[in-house]
Amino acid sequence: MPGGIDVVIVTYNSAATVAGVLVAALASPRVGGAIVVDNASSDGSAEAARTAGARTVVRNPVNVGFAAAVNRGLRECDGDYVLLLNPDATIEPPALELLVAALEESPAAVMAGPVLVAQDGRLELGARRFSTTVNRLLWHLPLPRRPQWSTPQYLSAAEMAAAPAPLPVDYLWGAALLVRRRFLSDIGGLDERFFLYSEDEDLGRRAQARGCRSLLVPRARAVHVGGASTPDAALALARVITANALLLEKWEGRRAAQLYRCGIGPVLGVRAALLRVAGRGAEADLAARTCAALGTAGARAQALGYLAGTWRLGRRVVTKHIHPLADDRADRAGSAGPVAPGVQPRALHEQRYEAAVGAADEPLVSIILPVYNAASTNPGYLRDALESVIAQGAAPLELVVVDDGS
Repeated sequence: MPGGIDVVIVTYNSAATVAGVLVAALASPRVGGAIVVDNASSDGSAEAARTAGARTVVRNPVNVGFAAAVNRGLRECDGDYVLLLNPDATIEPPALELLVAALEESPAAVMAGPVLVAQDGRLELGARRFSTTVNRLLWHLPLPRRPQWSTPQYLSAAEMAAAPAPLPVDYLWGAALLVRRRFLSDIGGLDERFFLYSEDEDLGRRAQARGCRSLLVPRARAVHVGGASTPDAALALARVITANALLLEKWEGRRAAQLYRCGIGPVLGVRAALLRVAGRGAEADLAARTCAALGTAGARAQALGYLAGTWRLGRRVVTKHIHPLADDRADRAGSAGPVAPGVQPRALHEQRYEAAVGAADEPLVSIILPVYNAASTNPGYLRDALESVIAQGAAPLELVVVDDGS
């Protein structure tokens, strides 16, 4: 029917919560059915979902991540709207009606989300401002008076939750998110580079890039348990930080992501120290355990290995295509000829390099690819990167790969 909703739920060891979530969502007459995509759970999540009334249950043999699982579920959808719902987020029919009404009244909006409420009644809001390197780093510092620019949070959460009309926001949390199916189809679904976390901000940024809006609907509420997908709080925070870095690299650039990756370890260390001085030992321990989960020392070693590998490869390419022209292997460069008496090595190098470039039919593009533990990486990423380079022109390509001790 017009305005119909398909519910997509991704489960991972969610048997304890998914049944109740499904029963609440399916109570709405607008919901045509629920599609549950299970990421290789070991606790019977798929069976619990099927028993609770899911129209379709897809069982992935391995955990492919949230975004990839959502995209699998989208293939089964045919309604006007898709409700992306966490297996620990309960939304009642009246709240769904409010979300649909908000989108129907605002053609420029492609997403609408409720205010999220914790089990103890505490407001989680459910919307944030876009991330920057600065606000993501400073957010972890326990500042006594926090300026708005230092956090991605909307500071006036209570005021926003009390607003009478839907509010445009940068992005909405993906725990309970109603999206126009046509929009999801137009953008090709969620970005599968995000295994877990930050896919909701990426979705909000993609909407904004198309001139579309995201609306927080204060009168609509959803109860969110939180932490069901990753019970270990330190591991969950480490995963959030890793996803943040990927998101910053995609939208703010490589330098912003590098600064964030370099700064997060020291920032968490300062946070742990300040919280310990303030007598907040549990929070200090969480910051310290998050550092350990991130493996900051290992990350630094990997980063140094990556830089060293890049340097070695760069020298290898330069040596192969330039330096041989200045020694007794000059014949490999074409027809540079013998060394002229009285010519200094540097000048000789420049002359022969220019001669070789001029003699070549086309320039050679060398792609330098250091790898570290790349066996588990989606091979599509490398394929897409190489195809994007090839599409730029017809220059001959050379792929040089070095393994930095995987």
